[in-house]
Amino acid sequence: MGTIGTYLKNIILVGVLVLLFTPYFEKKYSFIKEIPLAGAYVAEDSIPFSWPAWFSGKYQQSDEKLFNSRLGFHNTLTRFHNQVDFSLFNLPNVKSVIAGKSGYLYEDYYIMDWLGADRMSPYTLNKKLEAVRNLQTELKKRNVDFVLAFSPSKARLYPEYIPDRFTRGHRQPSNYELYTNLLNTKYKDIHFLDLTNYLMQVKKTTKIPVYSKVGTHWTLYSSQVLVVDTLIRYLEVLRNIRMPHFVIDSSWWTAKVKPPDDDILGTMNLLFPRTTDTLPYAKLKLSTTRGTVKPRLLAVTDSYYWNIFNHPLGNSIFERNDFWYYNSIRYPEYEYKNIRNSDIDALRKNMLSHDVVLLCVTEANLSTLFTFAETALTWLDPNNPEYLKSQIKRKERIDFYKNQIKGNPNWIEMVKKKAKEKNATLEEAIQLDAEYMYDMELREAEQLKQNPK
Repeated sequence: MGTIGTYLKNIILVGVLVLLFTPYFEKKYSFIKEIPLAGAYVAEDSIPFSWPAWFSGKYQQSDEKLFNSRLGFHNTLTRFHNQVDFSLFNLPNVKSVIAGKSGYLYEDYYIMDWLGADRMSPYTLNKKLEAVRNLQTELKKRNVDFVLAFSPSKARLYPEYIPDRFTRGHRQPSNYELYTNLLNTKYKDIHFLDLTNYLMQVKKTTKIPVYSKVGTHWTLYSSQVLVVDTLIRYLEVLRNIRMPHFVIDSSWWTAKVKPPDDDILGTMNLLFPRTTDTLPYAKLKLSTTRGTVKPRLLAVTDSYYWNIFNHPLGNSIFERNDFWYYNSIRYPEYEYKNIRNSDIDALRKNMLSHDVVLLCVTEANLSTLFTFAETALTWLDPNNPEYLKSQIKRKERIDFYKNQIKGNPNWIEMVKKKAKEKNATLEEAIQLDAEYMYDMELREAEQLKQNPK
């Protein structure tokens, strides 16, 4: 009996030692390849040692975080922790993600905007719509049509699944409601496509889900089939043209949700990322091309546009389908690789090379993306004080970076190598590097201002 007891104790001891040392050996030798965590995970780093940091406990906390982040099986253990919290306590463990009813997931800023928490003043609303109206007028003088579109939000289309703690109080009129009221009355001359209202009608009259339970953007089906078809028909009337159309070649419903229809779920880093959703998908084909016109479309918009930009028949419907993400990052990349955000003349020329400029804004960005209208108006008026000021600043900042390059031995050596690789003069290479630095400066400033969602 004693021998059996000793044997069991040894087995338990060995098991405990294996559990203790396995993460160490995994960290050292990486014998199992872990799947990287999704989302924005910043690598932990230890703060420098100092006596004040030691006595305050900050140094120890920093070292503990560093150790945990580099521990073997860190990603798997993180997923296990997240799975337990979500399965047992309905906690998503992702900043901004809210677990709603019946398996629905939301991002909190869409809920807050639907509640009217970020409501703008009547003065600001009117000022922004005046800029939109003026931009439409100025573009039309240059044979370019302008369209303002509102894409939806999950909170507005599916408020019934929002947790009760958000819906107990009084809901204020939101920016969407205030804007649409003005657009349907005082600013009826603005070309306005209300995709939010259209998709609300789709939800009421069909069984097609506009959103998946575990996604934050409209589904592939609702965007690539319903929205693109609606956009085509709207542009046909606006420009008095006949565009290529598509039909559904085949369609099916499946419980295997495809990316990006599961984009919120993917950020939660669960061991078993599952959903009870069943969604429609479709294979599309062109139906009419003869005698049709493919317009050159420029969409200034947010992440809702990715599904449209990646439409399987996009190149057959549009001559160009350019995407200016928050008017900061521009796609397709090959088209804009030589255009800097600081090069206003090039941006103006590019904008005017399109047939249609589409400003498409989701509800959570109604207070930010409208700044494009004001910015574009300055591009169209070379005598505008803001434009002149921006050009002076551009020259000053580029000259500043040129001096920084010339005064930094390591930097100038790197630029010399670039000049040799590109068969350019040293001055040309310095100019390009300085323009790039100012472009990054503008991009960072724009992203901070827009706070993309």
